[in-house]
Amino acid sequence: MELCYYKSSWERLDLPTWGYGYPLAKPANRFVEWNDLNETDKMQLEGFLGYDNFTWNILRLDETEQKGWFELVYYEKDVAASVLGLDEKSWDCWINHYDSYSWNDLVKRGLDTYWRGLGYTEESWNEEIEAPASEGKTWDELTEEEKTHATELCFNRDTWNQIDMTTNPGPFPFPKPVIRYTPWNQLTDEQRRVAQILLYTPETWNDMGLADIEKRAWDDLTEYQRPYAIQLWMYSRTWNCFQNVSICLGILYRICFNQDI
Repeated sequence: MELCYYKSSWERLDLPTWGYGYPLAKPANRFVEWNDLNETDKMQLEGFLGYDNFTWNILRLDETEQKGWFELVYYEKDVAASVLGLDEKSWDCWINHYDSYSWNDLVKRGLDTYWRGLGYTEESWNEEIEAPASEGKTWDELTEEEKTHATELCFNRDTWNQIDMTTNPGPFPFPKPVIRYTPWNQLTDEQRRVAQILLYTPETWNDMGLADIEKRAWDDLTEYQRPYAIQLWMYSRTWNCFQNVSICLGILYRICFNQDI
């Protein structure tokens, strides 16, 4: 302390704009838009970690990011280390945010303090009761105390809000899901197979709004249906915006009144 060091400056941690320090340095390579990666890195990320340009650009979407380091196989760890510069600590914090940990593991590592600061208890963590209010908040809706706790779990505005890094030249709040606007006869065989799993027919696919599934919000889709929707390049925000007009109107209202989503 006599040398004017404190935790963040001693460990040379990144400092975000609001002044909190991350517990681990931010892995810059993970926060680069897909098209800005070199071809060799893309091949490794796609071949070994299962990313594509859609799941890479939307933070926390790829199913690999739902795994803790202990759940990765050796070649996934190798690519995470060589391409992304990640090890066990930085993967679990910056990529997984400790989601794969049991509550007992969080307690052992002292991480439960931060999740408790976001309103979680053992019961809500184990999905025995509803998630706390913070789960449904955007970053700007979090209190300063909640942001401090979230930062200790390697969250920032982009990761908390699950930002899409894809360039969005259109007038919509999110990039248009190209596959959904591709005529049935121009889809690949695999894309048609996935659409059929979601109970689309050629007619309901080509005439948007007819399919029963498009009358549902993302949260109303089953755990079985959501991964297939992601394969069609849709996730919670684009599904609710482009598939469900009433929800999209609410999103647009928040944007017009400068509410960060």
